[in-house]
Amino acid sequence: MIRGKWQALEVRVAELEQEILQLPGPRPVLRGSAIPGNGWVEYDVVFQAEADRSDVAEIIAVFPRGRPLDSARLDALLAKHAPAIDHLRKGTRYERVQAPVTMQSDLGTFVYYPDTTLALLILESRRLRGRQASREASDLLLDLAQCSNDLGRHRDRYAQRLAMEMVNHVFLELLDLLQSGELNAADLKELGRQLEILDANFVRPGSTFLAHSYALGTNILKGDFSPYDFSDGDPALRDWKHLFSERLMLCDAFEYWDRWNRRLAHVADLSPDETEADCRRADAEAQESRNPVVSALFRNRGLWCGYGSGTLVRERHAQLRLLRMIAGYRATGEIPDLDDPFGGKMRHRRIGKKLRIWSVGSDRKDDGGDGAWEPREIYRDEKSLTVKDIVAETER
Repeated sequence: MIRGKWQALEVRVAELEQEILQLPGPRPVLRGSAIPGNGWVEYDVVFQAEADRSDVAEIIAVFPRGRPLDSARLDALLAKHAPAIDHLRKGTRYERVQAPVTMQSDLGTFVYYPDTTLALLILESRRLRGRQASREASDLLLDLAQCSNDLGRHRDRYAQRLAMEMVNHVFLELLDLLQSGELNAADLKELGRQLEILDANFVRPGSTFLAHSYALGTNILKGDFSPYDFSDGDPALRDWKHLFSERLMLCDAFEYWDRWNRRLAHVADLSPDETEADCRRADAEAQESRNPVVSALFRNRGLWCGYGSGTLVRERHAQLRLLRMIAGYRATGEIPDLDDPFGGKMRHRRIGKKLRIWSVGSDRKDDGGDGAWEPREIYRDEKSLTVKDIVAETER
């Protein structure tokens, strides 16, 4: 019985690998002609450069608005990190971006987060705006948004959350730029065009569930099951390979979560309501399971179990739609009619000279535009309450 379960696990992991490899990689570039090949080769150079953390503390200290970095020092940092910056921007111009499937089971996924390069380019975009080069700042920020989106597509949920944090920083800068009045009508139309391309190819949450099943199965097979010690009375399972009973428990746990992940992969891109209901059912069953591995994975679901309904991705997608609406309205005076990622249409109403626009957010209740741009802290549990609607204002 144990041997059969183990062989079935090996077969399923191999199937998952092929499914992930066959997920679509091509996506349009924002400007110009696409470079043939896989842009991951460029991003990988950036990731390797991020191993140098010597400038992180200095950059973080000046990253908040109102704390300008000395221009000469910024020049020096940009020159030092110029190769990584060039590779990041070049990567956005490739015809496709596909991460190596082996990265889906890499416990060091957090390494692949170009925060130094991201922060430097955002600082440079602010300086460009100060020099009345807001169009160039816009293109730079859009490249960062494209890169962030590339890093989150068809990835495990942990990598996707990091990508959405990158997107969050970039969208805040774009929002400030759009509200500033620095761009003329032609520039606003061009910005809107590029945002539309990004919108059409924005991260979808469904494939994340497949990536989670693959990561879980692969790490069971490798014997490197989990970074957690399973406290609170659960057995430590690092030595499972010496105990056949634990091997059986691991196979059973994989089958449980893979069953739910397969279902969620099909519904996550279609129905927020159905996806969240399925997540709740999966959690409820896990809590009642007699297999301690299933329940332990439930408690550590953030990394391993594919828990979550894509709420964070939909929040970022809603913010992208808000940016598109602001760009269109400021350029033409017309309000684009766009779908709300949480269902129905994006809403708007006029308040004096201002236009307030909003998404109903993850509770899918229209609060009449009462809310905020950022509905939650990015690393809070997805079951936490949001701040009503996702809102932005602009005027023309």
